[in-house]
Amino acid sequence: MNRICAQLQTVARMSRLLLLTQRVLQAACALLAIALISGVSDYLLRLPGIVRLVSDILVIVLGFAWLGTRLAYVARFSPSLTQLALRAEVMYPHLQHKFASAIDFLVHQPTSISSDTTRRLEDASLGRVEGQMNDVNLMRLLNPINAGRYACVLAFLILVTVLIATTNPQSFSLAVQRWTKPLGDAQWPRRVETVSLNAQTVWPADSPLPMKLAVERGYRKNMRAWLNYRFVSDKRTGSWQSVLMSQQGQSEDQTASFERLIDLADELVPADLPTTIEFYYQAGDGQTRMQRIDIVARPRVQQVQLHITPPAYAVGLIRDQQITWDIAADQIATLRSARVLNGSTVNMQMLLNKPVTVQEPQSLLPGLLDTTDASITTDDEHPEIITIHWTLTRTMQSPVKLVDSFGLDNLSEQQYRIEAIADQPPSVSMTTPIRDEFVLPSATVKVQATGRDDVSLERLSVNWKLKADDAKQQTLADQTGRQAELSINTNLVIKSIGGVPGDVFELTAIAQDSFKLDGKVHDPVRTSPRLIHIIDEEKFTQQIRNELGVVRQMALRLSAEQQLLEKAPAQTAKPRQKRVTDQLEQQAKSIDQIKQRMSQNKLNSEALDQIVDRAAMLLDQAQQASADAVEKLDLPQRSSSQTQQKRVSKNLTDLVELLDQGRDALTLQLQLQQMQTRQEELQARARELLPNTVGKTADQLDEQTKKQVDDLAQQQQALGEQSANLINRMRQTAERLAQQEQAQDQASAQSLAQAATTAQQQGLSQTMKQASESASQNQMSQTMQQQQQSLDIMKQMREQLAEQSQRKQAILKRQMAKLAELLKQLVSRQQQQVDQLDQVNDLVALVEPQVVLRQNTISVQDQAMGNPQTQQVGQTIEQAVGEQGNAVQQLRQQSVANARTHEVQAIAHLNNALKAIEEAQKKIEKEQEQEQRDELQQAYEKLADVEKQLAAKVKPFAELDSINRRHRRDLGELSREQNDLRTQINELKEKVEQTTLFLMLHDRIDKQSQDIETNLRGGRELTQANRDQSAIEARLRQMAKVLQMQSEQEKFADAQAGDSAGDSGGGSGQQQSAGVVPPIAELRLLREIQIDLHDQTRDAQQANAGADRIASLSALQRELATMGHKLIDKFMQNQQAQPNMVKPEDEGGAE
Repeated sequence: MNRICAQLQTVARMSRLLLLTQRVLQAACALLAIALISGVSDYLLRLPGIVRLVSDILVIVLGFAWLGTRLAYVARFSPSLTQLALRAEVMYPHLQHKFASAIDFLVHQPTSISSDTTRRLEDASLGRVEGQMNDVNLMRLLNPINAGRYACVLAFLILVTVLIATTNPQSFSLAVQRWTKPLGDAQWPRRVETVSLNAQTVWPADSPLPMKLAVERGYRKNMRAWLNYRFVSDKRTGSWQSVLMSQQGQSEDQTASFERLIDLADELVPADLPTTIEFYYQAGDGQTRMQRIDIVARPRVQQVQLHITPPAYAVGLIRDQQITWDIAADQIATLRSARVLNGSTVNMQMLLNKPVTVQEPQSLLPGLLDTTDASITTDDEHPEIITIHWTLTRTMQSPVKLVDSFGLDNLSEQQYRIEAIADQPPSVSMTTPIRDEFVLPSATVKVQATGRDDVSLERLSVNWKLKADDAKQQTLADQTGRQAELSINTNLVIKSIGGVPGDVFELTAIAQDSFKLDGKVHDPVRTSPRLIHIIDEEKFTQQIRNELGVVRQMALRLSAEQQLLEKAPAQTAKPRQKRVTDQLEQQAKSIDQIKQRMSQNKLNSEALDQIVDRAAMLLDQAQQASADAVEKLDLPQRSSSQTQQKRVSKNLTDLVELLDQGRDALTLQLQLQQMQTRQEELQARARELLPNTVGKTADQLDEQTKKQVDDLAQQQQALGEQSANLINRMRQTAERLAQQEQAQDQASAQSLAQAATTAQQQGLSQTMKQASESASQNQMSQTMQQQQQSLDIMKQMREQLAEQSQRKQAILKRQMAKLAELLKQLVSRQQQQVDQLDQVNDLVALVEPQVVLRQNTISVQDQAMGNPQTQQVGQTIEQAVGEQGNAVQQLRQQSVANARTHEVQAIAHLNNALKAIEEAQKKIEKEQEQEQRDELQQAYEKLADVEKQLAAKVKPFAELDSINRRHRRDLGELSREQNDLRTQINELKEKVEQTTLFLMLHDRIDKQSQDIETNLRGGRELTQANRDQSAIEARLRQMAKVLQMQSEQEKFADAQAGDSAGDSGGGSGQQQSAGVVPPIAELRLLREIQIDLHDQTRDAQQANAGADRIASLSALQRELATMGHKLIDKFMQNQQAQPNMVKPEDEGGAE
């Protein structure tokens, strides 16, 4: 058995060696096969070096891994003898279940001594196996077939390799080099030859880059060519990109060209520039060397800044212009333009994207070709900034031409236009007056002129001259100043320039601008002259009457139209009613223009003023009623709109009657004024004839003088006949106006009747005829006396005509008092009706009394509506009439509650009307006081002017060292004038007899006037007399000033109260009457006198005045102190005595 075990051990060793050999042969075969396959594939596919490197690494890694696992298995392979015995049992079946057991018993004998029986069994088993092993060869357990196969394969691969190496040693060597050095330079010979056609070294970034490849050899159909490229810059390195190229053509000799455009705009952003593109081409196995092209931006303008400096004459007038064009931000616009004043200096600064070659200004801006003063500068620190300077003398439009260091130009279509704007001559206009005007010598013509210039005006003036060939132009007003617009707002006072009827003045506005360039200036620009015609009051009044006649004709047409609209359907009436409203507004504007013209000319015609004021009021009421009618035409019930339309008709009818009657009354007043003027002219002619006719009879006169006397007598006779005719017309007109209900008409009637009576009683016509007879008899002194009597009569007549306003106020008072009394009666009777509602069972019995009461109320309403001052009262009464009508219906329906409600509402409306009447009465009273105050103020102002003139006449005498007889005669005349003035001042004293301080001043003025008269007659203390005259003038003006302040304060207070009443929906709009001269006015006067006294005291102190002067001032101060206490006491008493005004509540809960 030991021999058998030795054989098994030999088999175990031989199996391990055979396994190792097999694994080694496997590895050698695989390695050699991979090498052959790799060489062939690389030859066929031209594998890149990285692929070969990766393949080498994979083969080495995988090979070592495989070999390692196999060798580890070999190392672990060690079959046991038992395992080999089991294999032998499989090979030799007769050894089954025996041989392995025997080997196991033999190999694993126990160490302890076994029993004899066991040992005998083991020995028997071993012996049987040993006997059966005689014909068994255990070396058959080894199988070398696989190892032999691998050896054959290896031999075959070695043979192939040797054959390749011997037949093509160069290719074999290249293959070995390419796989042993995958990243080396060893290359297979190219089958395809490629040539790059890109010779550029620089390319602009705004143009696509053409990439071109030529295949010189080895082209085959459907061959693909690839462009491999990347962008490299200082900031970043891009990744490689491979794009397929497009074939451009193929020749018969198997050559072709390929092209591909690279859109640099899509590939790059401006921040990437400048950059470099690295690229190479591949086609088949052909590949070009790597090339580089620099990608740069074209030179371009990114921003342009214009700095415009105006020419020297416009410096300070026009600010420097700063214009910025951001070309990079807005590339759509192809034209950049600026408007620049001609002669300006232009600095055009361009910011480029990179420095460029500096050129001449004309080559950079071709539009500057003929500009001689153009220059160009660059910034050393910022070479990409270029500035061009030139003086603009014409419009310049040009592109910018740029060339960089690479020779690239900008290729821009951008145009730059700098338009030279010429400084235009100024424009001037005279806005007021807008046309030629006809004015009175007393007129103040408002003059407004405006001049404008595109740069600045140097001077604007308004000149006037008398329209004559040799008249010299004079300046009325002028404005200077370097401004774009100048205006003049002044007044032309006709009296101050000596205008008399018949004169024609030319008004012209002249403008001169500041233009001064290269020694050239603009000529002054003038307006066409406005002609100011000076006319007399007669012609002016006739023009006003003609304009009022136009308004009257329009009122007639509108009245006829309105009567048709009252019957027209609502749908067709509404647009026509709107047109009536618009036309009424136009007529109201015409009346306003007439009022302005009268005010401007200071026309002193109270009658005409009243006509125009009332016409304006009637037009306003008609316009408002027409507007209300338009609104109410949309209502279902037509009655409300018809009521407003009837009011429009009534207002227009009243306007026509007013202008008719007013025209007659005004004509008579104007004729009276013309007669007075004519009589004054005849009296002046008689005065001129007196020296030539005195002491002579009519027969002793020479022919020329006699002819003049006869002509004077005839004209005086004609004037007497004209006066008789005028008196008759006055009486007839008075009778016709007296039949009217309007207060103005009745006042005009009374004034005309009174004037006609005065003329008849005093014999105006007879006196004029006597003057004519006296003139024919050459009794000029008597003629002049009779003419003066005629003038006094006509003056008295005009004064009576001027009292129309007072008569109108008195008539209004009476009418309103009567209307208030009627309203009180209506309220009382309506209250009786309310009281009887609870006393009767059958309400029908109250219907007739209520109907009669309503008819009476309608009658009172008609009276109120007939007076413009009480039309609002009439509208309130109309509401009461409506409530009374509703009450009648409720009485007939036996509804006590509803009847009571309407009757109580009627009482409330009547009470409201009564309150409105009371307010109107207060308003009339205040207006009357205001008129009296204004008259008093004007009288004080007029007397102060007269005193000033007298003082100016006395002043030269006060400066004389001595007074002679001639001086005394002149001073005597001035003394009489002072006495006349004192008389006129004392006449005003009656109007302020209820005052305290005014009376004191009148007494003081009277005493000073007496002293002045005495000094003037005596020719002594003329300086004191002149000082007293100045003091009188100051006192008169102070009294006029405080009266004016009082009037303005009351007007403002009334306006404020009216606004407050309008906001609250009612209430009193008038303040409590304070009288013509209220205590507060006297307090203001006291303050004015105190201020003046303070100034006099200071002047006296500075002049070291004498004791008499100081004593006089002290006495006046003590007197003022006493008057001050009295005024304060009087003021406090008036405040305490003033009743508290409590707002009455509506009766019956009326709203």
